[in-house]
Amino acid sequence: MPATARMVEIIDQFAVHLGVIPPTSDPLQGIEARWEMFRDGGVERPGLAFAAWMDLALVGGVVPPMLANCRDVGTLLDTLARYHPLWGEDEVVVDVNRSGWAAVTLRAPAGAVVHRDTLDAFFAVLARMVGQLTNPPMRPARLSVTSRDGDGYETIATTLRSGAAVDQLEFAPADLATPIALADPTIVAVLTGYADTEVAHRDAHWERRVRAEIRGVVGQLPSLAAVASRLTQSPRTLQQRLLEQGTSYAALLDDERRLRALGLLANRAIAVSTVAHRAGYRSIEGFSRAVRRWTGMSPSEWRNTSTN
Repeated sequence: MPATARMVEIIDQFAVHLGVIPPTSDPLQGIEARWEMFRDGGVERPGLAFAAWMDLALVGGVVPPMLANCRDVGTLLDTLARYHPLWGEDEVVVDVNRSGWAAVTLRAPAGAVVHRDTLDAFFAVLARMVGQLTNPPMRPARLSVTSRDGDGYETIATTLRSGAAVDQLEFAPADLATPIALADPTIVAVLTGYADTEVAHRDAHWERRVRAEIRGVVGQLPSLAAVASRLTQSPRTLQQRLLEQGTSYAALLDDERRLRALGLLANRAIAVSTVAHRAGYRSIEGFSRAVRRWTGMSPSEWRNTSTN
């Protein structure tokens, strides 16, 4: 089951727990629609309520036992950032500054704003999980907030009753070195291979998906940002995924332009100027230079050669 669909299923279980009827059984309606359903039903901070109810075992898969068996909190955060794609489309980022502090943030694909209840749920689950795995229980040292409802707060102890959404959790250097109680590195070593395989399988078809998005546009071909948005990725993340597969968005765009242009150019019934437009070129000159780069001939020369 896709990661997002699995999280929707768990949130729907929470809805049943509260006696709330989910708005739809379709996971494509998404998590945000469900948060709003809870708010309409009178649940003020559904993300926090969900985090208090949820057990990570519900998520299933290899990530929860990997996190539970990391050697320390720093390794847990790195593992969470690396394998979070198996849980959802948002990106977990762990930035360590020169002083050794680690800031954990959650970024939505394509630069979108993360829903406030998703932020509540994510950071509450993370703080709770760290507290459960360390002995004595450890809490993140500090947090950064954006006041979305007019109320701010100063300490993590007020998280559950604050009207603000947590945008970032910060861990001090000593926090990162805190050992995980009962950790078994052998389990992590065994499960890492399975997790890597799942991530690789999930990302194996990025080139095909990008090509499909490019091919679906008539006229001026889409930008990296436009394709990334449709694939619910940030441009930076999508470009990185393509680079890991030995290509880039620019290379795919050029190849798709070539295939489109030469395919159209072979049809003598279509004017060269029309071919240039449909292939995404703004001028005949630019189109001619591209065809010469691909074939060593002008558009007219290539047409005559290919159709004889």
